[in-house]
Amino acid sequence: MTLAVSYLRFSSSKQRLGTSEERQEELLVKYLKKNPHITLHSKSFKDLGLSAYHSKQMEGDLGAFLEAVQKGEFPEGTLLIVEAIDRLGRSEASEMLNVLTGIIRAGIEIVTLEDNMTYNRESLNGGGIYILVGKVQAAHQYSERLSTRIIASWDSKRKKAKEHGIRPIFSHPFWLDKKGDLKEEYQPLLERMFKDYLSGLGQTLIAERLRGDSSGLLPKINAKTVKKTLANPLVIGLWEGAEVYPVAIPKTLFYRVQGELTKRSKKPKVEPRSLFFSGIAKCECGSNLSFPTDYQKGYTSSRCNTRSRKKEACGNNRSIAYKVFEYVHEQNSFHWEWMLRQHRQDNNDEAELQALDGEIALVKSKLKNIEKALERVVTDGLLDSLESFQKDLDSLEGKRLLLEGGSSFSVDFITDEEEPLLADEELLRASLIKCGYKIVCDSKGIVTVYTNFCGTDGIESTYKVLKGFKKNGAAAYKTRIEDTWSRACFWL
Repeated sequence: MTLAVSYLRFSSSKQRLGTSEERQEELLVKYLKKNPHITLHSKSFKDLGLSAYHSKQMEGDLGAFLEAVQKGEFPEGTLLIVEAIDRLGRSEASEMLNVLTGIIRAGIEIVTLEDNMTYNRESLNGGGIYILVGKVQAAHQYSERLSTRIIASWDSKRKKAKEHGIRPIFSHPFWLDKKGDLKEEYQPLLERMFKDYLSGLGQTLIAERLRGDSSGLLPKINAKTVKKTLANPLVIGLWEGAEVYPVAIPKTLFYRVQGELTKRSKKPKVEPRSLFFSGIAKCECGSNLSFPTDYQKGYTSSRCNTRSRKKEACGNNRSIAYKVFEYVHEQNSFHWEWMLRQHRQDNNDEAELQALDGEIALVKSKLKNIEKALERVVTDGLLDSLESFQKDLDSLEGKRLLLEGGSSFSVDFITDEEEPLLADEELLRASLIKCGYKIVCDSKGIVTVYTNFCGTDGIESTYKVLKGFKKNGAAAYKTRIEDTWSRACFWL
């Protein structure tokens, strides 16, 4: 029996909707039926949506296969079955020949189903090398011509958009119709998405809230769509620097979100939180507190996340009832409501500075994409775009320097009105966390509420949780809490 390994690849994610994968699998099945002595290895290798012209497949399954070949995991005489040579790569001939001959030198035979060719040591020595070189060159030249045509086509679209205001033809996002005009009913949801993100909510939670909106307009929206939308300049009418679409949200809001996206990209991701005090309640070691529930006793209490993972990492084994956090939070409501009001009073300079940071980040991203494109092919359109965006970047950075010198900072916080914020637990929690509000517990049962005011050290309110005791034979312990400032003791 001869062992065989299959490899499938296509370049674009759009081809998932086509027949590329199905066609390659059908050819493989037909080949195996005609050759019953061949046994297909249980492991198949697939690089779906990876460009071979840019050698992306080397970072995927093909790279994993080559590594396995180098380790000798497949015996000599094993067949590598592909639809055609260009499935393995479309990069320059010298690079591809090095990869292919390396596979063959390791004793692996390459079978191409499209033309029923087999490439091995014998065939290459017998003249097959010339056929292989020709196919590799043809694959690279085809991709190079296609890449040049595509870039030239987009250059033309950019020129028409900038000079004549002509909208490009492509699939528009959900808030635009086929002509590229704004769907007015989606505008409030779009603006709400951006404001929620700026208020501190994550993409997953924003998507969940939009799916549950009473309008029913976005029942299938997911976190991936939210992420793309937040970074899409089409919401302010811009396509490749040209204003050819309607403005759906305020430009300042969009650019502030770009700054927030950049800031959050440098922070570790967190899972959506289910309880209000998750993310607010902290252990003395700095770790977040989680709140497991004993469903038999109906009792929810705190636990240090660090200690849960490694007991020796934190000495705080004290468990505090969830109702204690509710109590101290309510007792400090005047302080944290005042904190939120103060944080909402952003001055115009600071808001403009944050918007400039977002705009600068967007232009830098555009420049990076153009530089990558220029590494593949140089066109007048790309060079003009590079020069234009570089001028924009220089101008924006100059404005930032002037504005930074005369601005007074306050915390970057945005919301609409006080009442909707206080009524929405998800927004309120995200806003409190963003403003630095926290409730810290230590191993002695001391609970400290930190309310951070702009330009000050804030206010600290301290409470001591006392162990309860049975009263008159009661079945459960009563929790007592002492306000360390007033020395008043309360039963919970």
